[in-house]
Amino acid sequence: MVFIFIDINLVTFEIKARLITITGPRGSLTRSFRHASITIIKMGKQRIMLEKVNSTTRDVALLNTISSHITNMIKGVTKIEKLFGGLEKRNYSFPQGVTIRPSGLLKDEYYVEGNDIELVSRSGIRSLVTVSLFFARDV
Repeated sequence: MVFIFIDINLVTFEIKARLITITGPRGSLTRSFRHASITIIKMGKQRIMLEKVNSTTRDVALLNTISSHITNMIKGVTKIEKLFGGLEKRNYSFPQGVTIRPSGLLKDEYYVEGNDIELVSRSGIRSLVTVSLFFARDV
């Protein structure tokens, strides 16, 4: 048996059939872990326990990955993360839940913000890849 405990502060959470909803000051995030054959238990008001019986090395890695996802969800609804800067004007379409704002310190720097760290990261990387491909052309 392998146990992983996650302590939670400043957020509320709900667990229903491996579907976790975490609500904090910046909004709420929901994620399904139904693909994993693990047990997720709510222990009190501020603790989640992940459990796997007869676990292999691969199962332990899965537990750690799910633990990281939950930790990132908690950070997403409590903290603001800043990512991505640029040098010239560009037009991009970003998914719903991701906001863009100028930094105020530098004229060409922008912050990509959102509750879901995966959407924010994916948006920033997609923008960077587009810019890299554009500048790599032989024009």
